[in-house]
Amino acid sequence: LELRIHAPGHAIDAGTAQLFWKDAAHETFTEPCSILWRTVNDGQVHRYRIELAGHANAPAEVQWLRIDPVDGPCEVDLLSLRLE
Repeated sequence: LELRIHAPGHAIDAGTAQLFWKDAAHETFTEPCSILWRTVNDGQVHRYRIELAGHANAPAEVQWLRIDPVDGPCEVDLLSLRLE
């Protein structure tokens, strides 16, 4: 996943993103089916690799993803998303 994040007034290393997933058996996204990771808030493009394989709550087949790229107001550009 490639993102550009720019949030004026927030520290460069203060960003936290979250990826949620669900399968057909679940109606809503939940915290146990998510991963948090740190983002860089410098207005530059950064590549992030998020691994679901091996996560205790990862289903055999993910049908829906939700990306919360930051935890506050900012500019976000999603440049690419690659699923393997």
